[in-house]
Amino acid sequence: MNQTSRFPPAKLLSYLDAVVKKEQGSAVEGCSAKMPQCLADIRLIEQFTSRGQSNPSYLMKCGNGAKFVLRKKPAGKLLKGAHQVQREYVIMKQLGSQSVGSIPVPFPVPKMIHCCEDENVIGTDFFIMEFVEGRIYDNMNMEGLEKQQIEQGDHKKGHHPVNSHQHTLSHTKNRMLQEMVHTLAHLHSIDYTKIGLSSYGRTTQDPNDYFRRQIHVWTRQYRHAETHTIDAVNKLIDWLGNGENIPTQNDPKFNRHTIVHGDYKVDNICFEKFPSTKVAAVLDWELSTIGHPMADLAYFCLFYHLPASMGGMDHSDRSQQLTTTQNQVIDMYSKAVGARNPVKSFYFYVVFSIFRLVGIVQGVYKRSLQGNASSSRARALGRLVEPMAEVAWQMVMDNDEHLPMNSGGVSFRNSLSFENGLKKKLIRFMREHVYPAESIYAKQMEEYGRAWKELPIIEELKSKAKAVGLWNLFLPRDSPHGAGLSNLEYMSLAEEMGKVLWSAQVFNCNAPDSGNMELLEMFGSEEQKEKYLNPLLSGEVRSCFSMTEPAVASSDARNIECRIEKSGDGSSYVVNGRKWYITGAGHPQCAFSIVMGKTDPNADAYRQQTMIIVPMDNPGVKVERAMDVFGHYDEPFGHCVVSFTNVRVPAKNILGGEGRGFELAQKRLGPGRIHHCARCIGFTQRALDRTCERAQKRVAFGSTLSKNPLIASYIAQSEIELEQARLLVTKCAHDIDLYGNKKCRSLIAQIKIAVPQMSCRVIDRCMQIFGAAGLSRQASGLPDWYVAARSLRVADGPDEVHMHTV
Repeated sequence: MNQTSRFPPAKLLSYLDAVVKKEQGSAVEGCSAKMPQCLADIRLIEQFTSRGQSNPSYLMKCGNGAKFVLRKKPAGKLLKGAHQVQREYVIMKQLGSQSVGSIPVPFPVPKMIHCCEDENVIGTDFFIMEFVEGRIYDNMNMEGLEKQQIEQGDHKKGHHPVNSHQHTLSHTKNRMLQEMVHTLAHLHSIDYTKIGLSSYGRTTQDPNDYFRRQIHVWTRQYRHAETHTIDAVNKLIDWLGNGENIPTQNDPKFNRHTIVHGDYKVDNICFEKFPSTKVAAVLDWELSTIGHPMADLAYFCLFYHLPASMGGMDHSDRSQQLTTTQNQVIDMYSKAVGARNPVKSFYFYVVFSIFRLVGIVQGVYKRSLQGNASSSRARALGRLVEPMAEVAWQMVMDNDEHLPMNSGGVSFRNSLSFENGLKKKLIRFMREHVYPAESIYAKQMEEYGRAWKELPIIEELKSKAKAVGLWNLFLPRDSPHGAGLSNLEYMSLAEEMGKVLWSAQVFNCNAPDSGNMELLEMFGSEEQKEKYLNPLLSGEVRSCFSMTEPAVASSDARNIECRIEKSGDGSSYVVNGRKWYITGAGHPQCAFSIVMGKTDPNADAYRQQTMIIVPMDNPGVKVERAMDVFGHYDEPFGHCVVSFTNVRVPAKNILGGEGRGFELAQKRLGPGRIHHCARCIGFTQRALDRTCERAQKRVAFGSTLSKNPLIASYIAQSEIELEQARLLVTKCAHDIDLYGNKKCRSLIAQIKIAVPQMSCRVIDRCMQIFGAAGLSRQASGLPDWYVAARSLRVADGPDEVHMHTV
């Protein structure tokens, strides 16, 4: 016997021979129809290599020429509940034998022959069905149909050869599409309770529960098979997981429990022999259950949304393509099932279907890596997961009015619950507690701050903010310790905080602690989180970040000279180096520093650097002095010179692993620059607001300043520039939420350049309008804001470095 199977055929042949003999003309357990005697004389077993990505399928040819198909579970360790070939057998058996009264009305499926649940036969469960003669196409381009038409003489002499043939080909494809839609409507119109399938799937009062369960299942399946992080998939999981996005249909035909195929698409449909356009059999029922009909309809329509490389249509020759649109397909289906109302938010079902497909393909890909996949194409499928997820996420952005969207223009709306909840709470807190405390802060700064002590008013406000939930707001959406905000949402909060330079610390959102907390949460070990992250999260301690050095141009981090050398026994590292302008190092509660230095000077330029956590009370750590910034020392935080001399710290203090310093720095700086720029916009807006008030009250040369055309132009120009910068930062935050830091490097650099420059220009105009008072910290506050903006043009990298990135 010829065989290309992945299982030894001897036991199968012996088993089938025994079943045939045992039957002796009458059905036996496990048989749907009479067991054909020819199955005791199998001459060939050959695997279908071009299809059957999940459950392997085999063609079996008997001595008398009869053909059958054996379908089995894949080998190896499988997910619980997956690949239940028995379910495929049951549903096709029931559908193939259904009737209305005494009149048989079978659904087009192959005839079931036998199901075996004895794993000793071929190693897994399997079933046997009759082979259906017909045509199967890999995709909706239906390659091969044109050749079939020509061979059948459809291309006749005397007609217009090209145009007539192309018209006929397109017409045939559209007729076949219509048959597929009607077949699907037929399936959904079957009363599953009357054909013995009442317990085939779970049902509840709300048909939408099917989507909730499926989203949970496919999220779990994807996570189990996940091989690397894909941002678009994570965003889909978040969006789909919000049950409020599932539409409720008004028409009962669209909002009911039906049999769903689960994988209804052209390559699972066998058409009758040419020239018929009718469906001979629907195949591959592995994912079938009782569910929501829109899931099948949307999945079938995926070819309208995916490119040709992912199973969509090839539009290179429109004359030979389908002319039926998706809306026409929906209308066709609606009429076939008797619906009277239109389908709402069909895009949701398409997004859901792509997400399911992502889960399926990722699972097949993972099994290919483990050697368990049933097709040689399986590994190549893995490359399609990310682009498919990106197609789905773009569809969400284009259709969901509650999301920020980018389609010709950009809308950056935050959620209504955020606008009415957290943001209003923060604004109210600022108005009731922070602004009234500004004068107290100024007084206490003279008494406590100049002595490098924490100000009592700060501790008092921190307690109040923490009590009302305005705490650690900067942490990313997936953090268990934050408020679950996106970068876009937090940006608007940071702008409000920026209106008072010191207020971010009231909410435990101040740099450099915020960046250090993000690093520790993303890359810290459990021990590091317990010892260093948790005290920062609770506001008990402060920290600093030590990177910039006086001896080298530190804007190019490759120049860093600080050494982090492993001890001989590997139990510790010794740090030697001198840093400066280290913000926060002077604070009395500064407990540790995250230090960046070189562990391997001979490695690749971007793998030489490492970050390590150094307690500030370690022997050899010395805060030498505070550096002034425009004559100010920013007590009690300070920007200090810190030296590390033979500082020995445990090896377990390495953050994220050796050689990852550059990588970690980029993770830290992306959102951090949004925070800086948003706060800068906040204090610039306050400077302009304060200036406008003064211009309306201050009289010179017989009229208020606001009526002076030159002053009015200053204010107008400032408002324009401010709004432009705000929109740029908003777009940056929006895009980072969608695409991540790496893909937004240029935008991050753009805001770091544009916002401080804008702020300097605007505040400079404000100083001119204020006159002498504009030069006084006490009289206007403008100098402090100007210094903050001008410093930001150097902090975290000078403008020129960011220009190069852009």
